[in-house]
Amino acid sequence: KSHAFAAKPKIELSSGISAYGKIGLHRWDSGFEVSSTNTTASLTETGTDVFYGAGIEISLQQIQGRVGFSKYDIDGEDVDTINLGLSLQF
Repeated sequence: KSHAFAAKPKIELSSGISAYGKIGLHRWDSGFEVSSTNTTASLTETGTDVFYGAGIEISLQQIQGRVGFSKYDIDGEDVDTINLGLSLQF
C-alpha cells in the first residue's frame, strides 16, 4: 500500500483545457509470506520516496475529466501508472 502527498500546479492551455504537473512524497509498505508444510518465510519492507507526474484536465460546465501518468520509485524500482479521473463540481 502507498500513501502520498503532492503539489499539483496547473496552467490553462485554452478555455477549459489545462496541463498539470505534480511532485510529492509517498510512503509505501510491501510484504509477502510463503508457507509450506514445515517452513514459513516472510518479508516486509517500508520506505518513503519521491514521485512525479503530469497530465491534462478538461472542464465542461460542472464535469471535469483528467488523464495523466505518475512515476513512483519504490525501493529503487520504477513503477509507472496511468491515471484517469472524472469529477462533478456542484
